[in-house]
Amino acid sequence: MKPFSKLKNQIENLFEPSLKIEFCCNSYPMKTKTGYAHNSIPRFYVKLNKEIIWDYPKDFKNEPYTEYAENGISALVREYIDTPVSDLLSKKFNDEYGLTDIFKAADRRLGKESLLWWGRVNSATACSILIVRYDLKAGRLSFAENSILGKYALSIQPPVTLEEMREQIKRLNK
Repeated sequence: MKPFSKLKNQIENLFEPSLKIEFCCNSYPMKTKTGYAHNSIPRFYVKLNKEIIWDYPKDFKNEPYTEYAENGISALVREYIDTPVSDLLSKKFNDEYGLTDIFKAADRRLGKESLLWWGRVNSATACSILIVRYDLKAGRLSFAENSILGKYALSIQPPVTLEEMREQIKRLNK
């Protein structure tokens, strides 16, 4: 198996330089009743501005831990790197747990227009990367671009009650 640092450098070189985003892996020794085992459990995570935004296996507690973590995530990253840029937005990656959406949102090879019209973003994390990447809060996007991201942000928001909506309106008016 190749060293993770090489894979880490290759994927991070694809990210928009202005984003402070990192793809990391730590390995934790498995503890048994008689001491520590010879193998360890890897933990993969993505940090944006030093905040962890994706974490395997922590964020996937309902998923049974398998050998996938050891080989599958690294293979997925390799598959992403090797995929032609023209196919990235349309390709369906297997067993990706939202990781490739994060990579796509951060990928400097993908242009602003294609990302904003990208209909496959299905995670709040990828949307937050796009917002940071294109500085939505500073009003640097056109009205059409803002409406696309706004529509997406609304689509992933959990339903709210009428009372919660009234509270949100009060906070916005202040």
